[in-house]
Amino acid sequence: MPQIKFFFATGACSLCPHILLHEVGTDFEPIMVKRNGTQVHFSEDFHRINPKMRVPVISMDDQVITELPAVATAISSLVPEKQLMGRTPMETAKVYEWLNYLSGTLHAGGCGHFWRPERWSTSTDPANLDAIRAKALDTILEAYHYIEERLSGVHAVGDSFTAVDPFLSSPPQRFTSKVARVAVKSLDHLVLTVRSIPETVTFYTEPLGMRHEIFTSPLNQSIQRHALVFGTQKINLHEFTREFEPKAQNVQPGSADLCFLTETNMDQVLQAFQKAEIEVLEGSKVVNRTRAQGRIRSVYVRDPDGNLIE
Repeated sequence: MPQIKFFFATGACSLCPHILLHEVGTDFEPIMVKRNGTQVHFSEDFHRINPKMRVPVISMDDQVITELPAVATAISSLVPEKQLMGRTPMETAKVYEWLNYLSGTLHAGGCGHFWRPERWSTSTDPANLDAIRAKALDTILEAYHYIEERLSGVHAVGDSFTAVDPFLSSPPQRFTSKVARVAVKSLDHLVLTVRSIPETVTFYTEPLGMRHEIFTSPLNQSIQRHALVFGTQKINLHEFTREFEPKAQNVQPGSADLCFLTETNMDQVLQAFQKAEIEVLEGSKVVNRTRAQGRIRSVYVRDPDGNLIE
């Protein structure tokens, strides 16, 4: 076995070859590159080892190898009987397909741009850097969706462990812990538990113009469900004491507080409620309020269960 030195940083893609080195069971000298937050600090002589100033790097005797797919290949060559780069030529091609996608698109194009946007712009304007982060986040989420669609078994390629598996099973923890808090982009639907579905349908379809939709349960085609559709969202209706599972832990009619947006002038909205003889709260008038994206003019009413509707 050659004399091996492995340069890595915690919370980075170098975790993949680090796992592979333990998998092959060879002796090596781990050399950790220090990081401070999202910044990696290299020693003065690291430029001589890797002029790109990146990890992972592996040195085998007098040979220095950089770039994750190449590093993984070098490690795999130490124990060819383990076939870490695939058991057949086609599997090997698939392994490289995965490694190049994960290192190039997810880690460099996504995570690298998200955490270090200043690397990819000559501007120091915070707005420009935020724009780079926003695009990077889209790239990361698209990559996660792509990955999930293509994983069906225990291993990414074939039916045995390859270099792809540690890359997939150990994404940068410092990113995934954050992305779970920012991945929500919009609301698809919500559920109202109501005492009377007919009364609720009448309230939301007549003065508010929503569309009543009847659909069947995917688990039981004989069960009819009810929804109120508006724009690209909808409200699913549960009848009190006859809710569908799973449901909220403490369901109670009249406990919701909802704010809907409309392009209809608020004075016309007020008149529509008055014509329908629906009590308007807050002095029976249009009031000024603050929404998620700025100030709005609002009208408050209650639906048949007492839910507050803005």
